[in-house]
Amino acid sequence: AEMMGDSVMTTALLDRLLHHARIFNMDGESYRIKNQKKEV
Repeated sequence: AEMMGDSVMTTALLDRLLHHARIFNMDGESYRIKNQKKEV
């Protein structure tokens, strides 16, 4: 809400965007984190 400046407008925007969205729950380590650990 701070980025948009208005919490009501932010809530409405997120509601529109996520109304028909599919949510995936992904477990496990991300490739980015795995690659960062290799580089260090």
